[in-house]
Amino acid sequence: MFKLNTENQRFFSNAAFLAIMQVANSFLPLLTVPFLVRVLGVELFGQLAFSMALMFYFIVLADYGFNLTATRAIAIHRENWEKIGRIYSCVMLIKFFLLLFSAFCLVCLGIFCTSLG
Repeated sequence: MFKLNTENQRFFSNAAFLAIMQVANSFLPLLTVPFLVRVLGVELFGQLAFSMALMFYFIVLADYGFNLTATRAIAIHRENWEKIGRIYSCVMLIKFFLLLFSAFCLVCLGIFCTSLG
């Protein structure tokens, strides 16, 4: 038939493992959600789901698309180690400040919600 060179073989191997990971990410919640609902109860599971959704918003805020832009910038300057270090440092510094902002917002939200109830 046709032979795969080592680069193509590695690509297909990585693609297969990524497909397995996607299948696992899709089907594992189908196994764990009924168990969590039974153990926690409907009300606590609802609170858990709300907390996870809220944390997801903060994760999206802290990520802010750096996985695309920083990766592209590093790929463009892959030979210049000084530039790569500067890009990495800037991205981590900005992510740190976004993390602090998110933590502040979360603490304020927690204080506000506990004062209501």
